[in-house]
Amino acid sequence: MKVRDVMTKDPVVCVSQNSALDAAWLMRTYNYGCLPVVSGPTTRRLVGIVTDRDLCMAVIPRGAAPNAVIVATAMTAAPVTCHPDDEVESCAGLMRRYSVRRIPVVDENGACVGLVSHTDLARRCEAEIVMPTERAFAGTMA
Repeated sequence: MKVRDVMTKDPVVCVSQNSALDAAWLMRTYNYGCLPVVSGPTTRRLVGIVTDRDLCMAVIPRGAAPNAVIVATAMTAAPVTCHPDDEVESCAGLMRRYSVRRIPVVDENGACVGLVSHTDLARRCEAEIVMPTERAFAGTMA
């Protein structure tokens, strides 16, 4: 199975000059725990990733105003990535190796085209395990 089969396509993104407040608003509005950070809305070239924890740690301990902190100061630059045609097992291996729960998916030009979370992988594995069992019992329930 390929990453494209489990990823969230065209995720909500932000740019490095957005404020922490703007990024937090996007995360809350779209129920995301992180945002890919891109060079611009047109090219969507990935430059980093920012998590809700990153934002908290960039704002709260410093006593800073969330609208005064920019995403560039909180994000992880050059995050681990995968490609839409990578195998899901390879993506899961990257998550384990780098201890991350989300991986941006980039195309051949480095544009962010998706996002894979550990939850996406778990749902897919659960569907593959549960569905055959349910199908096996479907014929016996007459």
